[in-house]
Amino acid sequence: MLARAASADGGLAVEARAAWGGVARAGAWTEVAVAVVSDVGGPARAAADGGAGTVAAAAMLDADAPATLRVPVRVDERGAIDVALDGPAGVWEGAVAVRVAAPDAAVVAHPAGLALDPPAGALAVGITAGDVPERARSFAAVDVVVLDATLSARLAPAARAAVDAHVAGCGRLVGVALPEAERARLHAGAGCGGAFVAFAADGAAAAGAAERLLARRAPPAALAPEAVAGARPSAAARPLAAFFALYAAALGLGAIAVRRVALLVALPIGGTALLALAVAGAAPRVTAVAVAEGESDAPSARVRVRIVLDGVGRATAAVAVPSALAPFDAAAPAVVEVGAHGADAVVALPLGGRRVLDAAGVVPWEPPVRLVAAADGPRATGRRAGGAGWLVWRRRIVALPALAPGETWRPADAGPPPAAVPPWLDALRRVEDGPLVVLPGGPPALARLGGTTPIAVTVIRPEAR
Repeated sequence: MLARAASADGGLAVEARAAWGGVARAGAWTEVAVAVVSDVGGPARAAADGGAGTVAAAAMLDADAPATLRVPVRVDERGAIDVALDGPAGVWEGAVAVRVAAPDAAVVAHPAGLALDPPAGALAVGITAGDVPERARSFAAVDVVVLDATLSARLAPAARAAVDAHVAGCGRLVGVALPEAERARLHAGAGCGGAFVAFAADGAAAAGAAERLLARRAPPAALAPEAVAGARPSAAARPLAAFFALYAAALGLGAIAVRRVALLVALPIGGTALLALAVAGAAPRVTAVAVAEGESDAPSARVRVRIVLDGVGRATAAVAVPSALAPFDAAAPAVVEVGAHGADAVVALPLGGRRVLDAAGVVPWEPPVRLVAAADGPRATGRRAGGAGWLVWRRRIVALPALAPGETWRPADAGPPPAAVPPWLDALRRVEDGPLVVLPGGPPALARLGGTTPIAVTVIRPEAR
């Protein structure tokens, strides 16, 4: 799509295109690249809405210099993404059509110049380097990414980093005729022990490798953030209306007690108005929960985050997450801004309302414990100083002591079972044979989320290589 919007100060030449050759999945993230040339330099903001919320990105434009703003976006069944660019030389609006893949069809994205017959029932889409998103969450639109040496060499640094994060998050990738050094790098950084990374010599072999990867399913996350947070009453159930009514009644009784007619009217109204003003100015409470999970020999952890905002009065709140977790899954009314720093969400809270923001991604980590699933039982070895935790094994929970670097521990060394464990850990024990090491706290990247210190839990799976 190419358009030009004239203004008194000059003009804009804009072209917007969707990632992955225009193929998307309903409800999944993809990305829109908005290429712009402005006659006038200055700030620009591109916003995209595929029917599941608005996301925006900003950049500083130089006069007559090409620039591209990349905006992650989720699409619905309509197959259309509304795009708007507000630049120094005018405003441009348009729509990008996407092909929404059938729910039961696997999508295989491969280099446009590579001859590849997709597996039965799969949809193959040819891509160029410009079709590869620059955020890992936008890889949710495809099931397998096929990468050859030519396409790999043309990737922008941000797109290459997104490929690495996709692989680290147990995403499926087939490398075709890649240099040995790149193959080693991809395998070393892959999550799930590299089970979802394969290499092939040509397109025919790549098709077979893609079919084998599609038959594999990544293990489900051991813990969900909402499980760790625990059940909490709905904001809608809060009796704010009853509270205000009782408060006004109490003031009315006070006015009657002092037997002044003027106070009978003024005191309830004035007191309630003052209370309403105080409530309206109250800042919302922010609660963040993060769960990090990964293999003990992996250089990164898979992270899921839930941020809950509870408001007392009508308010607008701004929360942020780092770039590795951007963007948010946010229900309206919220506007998400993305940038190199991460993502910010501006959320409108109704009276006594609640808003939930979810995010996910991959962050670097150095697990404090090395976990090995040996034939004679699991063993944990301290890598660096850390706190005590638990071992989940054979549907039971064993207290894990704090281990010094190099110190090895086995379940046989354990004392009596823990007297009390968190409810979410007991629920995990009922569905997981393990072994899993569970520790309070998380990687340093999760030290601050949404402007607050999160409740964090780390789940360490055994070495997989």
